[in-house]
Amino acid sequence: MTATEWVARSYVTGVSEEWQALNCSSRPIVLMEKVVSKDTIGLDGVAPNVPYLGVMLPYSPLHYLLFESLREISATQVLVMTSANVSGDVLATEYAHVVSSFPEQLDFILDHNRDIQNPCDDSLVHFVGNKIRPLRLARGYAPLSVNIEGADQALLAMGAQQKSTIAFVSQNMLTLSPYLGELESLSVQERYQNMMHWLPSIYHTQITKTVTDLHSRYFSTHCGQSMGIEHESVQHHFAHTLAVLAEHNISTPVMSFVFDGTGLGDDGTIWGRGFKSHS
Repeated sequence: MTATEWVARSYVTGVSEEWQALNCSSRPIVLMEKVVSKDTIGLDGVAPNVPYLGVMLPYSPLHYLLFESLREISATQVLVMTSANVSGDVLATEYAHVVSSFPEQLDFILDHNRDIQNPCDDSLVHFVGNKIRPLRLARGYAPLSVNIEGADQALLAMGAQQKSTIAFVSQNMLTLSPYLGELESLSVQERYQNMMHWLPSIYHTQITKTVTDLHSRYFSTHCGQSMGIEHESVQHHFAHTLAVLAEHNISTPVMSFVFDGTGLGDDGTIWGRGFKSHS
């Protein structure tokens, strides 16, 4: 995180769309190309052996106060930010959680007396194909609602096991949850369950159907099946195809080629990719 765009320009370079994304109200992390200079030598350990740095600007009053305090003592205007959690765990939102997670590693903790009701990762975007594209949909972008035709039934699409996100559909509106993470730890699973109940509740809607991955051992699949309502399974790679069709509002027949790693196939074996004609 840099105090201003002008400070960021000492460390990264980019096109106008990238600088606009950096300054937009959503304040995402923007992956931008590194500048090789004397200013960036000290950042070798932040993102080694890659051509990009993730840069963001202050987005809360606390950030501005922090940089102002640093400016008053002529200190750095660049801070290395990371989420307050152990890898694979949920974001730490309480003082006790931070202390227990990092008992020896922290010198100071900057805390606040207001509770965090809905923890959310920083959004991550990248300029690809002449367009800013989200790599992680979270703070400032999600929950994201889009119109979708023919979606009258209230349903939850439960996502997969990795890089999990939940989609809520009701009354021709699709709402994507923020990025939730890997469904391996108990804490992430609890956050996932909270989100699957919270999304419908803010619309005062009763879910009548769940859609899950074909893999029966995914935690997301278990959650969808355990609700005791209508349920449908969708093959992993075909789900990616359907997501792209929905994103671009395509209703014409397509031939899809999906290279997304492993997923349970229709024949009960593990597939590494998927090819499918869809009409």
